[in-house]
Amino acid sequence: MKRVVLIWTVLMAMAGSCFGSSLDLTYRNTGISFGNSKRLNGIRLNFRDDQVEKINGLNLTLWIPKDNPDAVMNGLAVALLNHEARELNGIGLGGVGLFGEKMRGLCVGGVGLAAGGIDGVAIGGIGLAIGDVTGLGLDMYEGGSGHVDGIAIAGLGMATGSVDGVAIAGIGAATGRINGLAVGGIGLATQDINGIALGGIGIAAEEIQGIAIGGAGIGANDLTGITIGGLGIGAQDLTGITIAGLGIGGRDMTGLTIAGLGIGARRDLDGITVAGLGIGGEGFTGITVGGLGVGGQDMTGITIGGLGVGGQDITGIAVGGLGVGGQSITGMAVGGLGIGGQEVTGLAIGGAGVGAQHLGGLMIGGYCKAKTSMTGLSVGVLNSARRLHGVQIGLLNYCGNNPPGLRLLPIINLHLARDRHARESHGD
Repeated sequence: MKRVVLIWTVLMAMAGSCFGSSLDLTYRNTGISFGNSKRLNGIRLNFRDDQVEKINGLNLTLWIPKDNPDAVMNGLAVALLNHEARELNGIGLGGVGLFGEKMRGLCVGGVGLAAGGIDGVAIGGIGLAIGDVTGLGLDMYEGGSGHVDGIAIAGLGMATGSVDGVAIAGIGAATGRINGLAVGGIGLATQDINGIALGGIGIAAEEIQGIAIGGAGIGANDLTGITIGGLGIGAQDLTGITIAGLGIGGRDMTGLTIAGLGIGARRDLDGITVAGLGIGGEGFTGITVGGLGVGGQDMTGITIGGLGVGGQDITGIAVGGLGVGGQSITGMAVGGLGIGGQEVTGLAIGGAGVGAQHLGGLMIGGYCKAKTSMTGLSVGVLNSARRLHGVQIGLLNYCGNNPPGLRLLPIINLHLARDRHARESHGD
């Protein structure tokens, strides 16, 4: 009988909170309160909070709160449905949700949690909508945050202004800036990433510095660091190590760039560039290897094309499975079939032959032909130079600037005098 009377008294007192009254067993606001007391130090049991000012201790609420714009809860606040306070310090538990301007400590909303800022740990069963998070935020779907400083985890998706720490979203994350680790089950969309970014399908960002891995691809304005795209990568400037299963496209690329199929640069490629099929760009500096071919305007360094290499100015070592062609070739050029250009200087080896307006250095091929001038040594089955300053070794050798009886000779031919016509012809 005493227990029944006690329960009835408690329920009546808590129900009285609907009318703003309470049953207080307190001394100077310290003790136990049943109902809608405004201020209390101790234990407070209430049906519905309304116009609460400050509670220190345990606050238990059963129903949806009314208006509590100035409420401050310090300690343990538990709500069967929703809990609302301007400020919550300690532990807040809401069966459905928690709402407040500032929360410090551990905050858990069965369905969701909305706050202006959180310092500590925030957990929302479905979602979080937070201005700032400092610490740990966990939910299935994060609606929106201003700033996360710590760890934020969303089962579905996340939208936040910026993240300093760790951001993980089951489906995807959309943020303004990320410093640290960002993971999107499907993808990431952010302005700037400094650290590590992982996107199940892809990553889209204005600037990425660090490590970025996209299952399908990555698109950004600037990429610096290690970038890996399962299919492809597209950016304006790429610096560091860039690897894509199919292809890579950009304006300027610096570092190590590898693509399964092809690589295209609108301007310059500097460093080591390797593509399964081909590579195209305006300028190459370093080591460039294309499974089929390499084509560009200016090439400096080592350039290798499975079938061929073609460019305007080639300096260094150029190797083409079939051939190498360029306006100007300086250094060493090797072509399975042949070498051709306006001017070839250095060592040129062509299986079928070497041909150019001007040849200078050592030329080796089946047929070595200088349409205008040749300076140096040419070795081939047939050698021909309109004007020669050097030596020809082959089955037949033609030197156009020798006397008529000495122009076509077997085995060896030579002309060592640097005559006026030879000097003028080099400027043609």
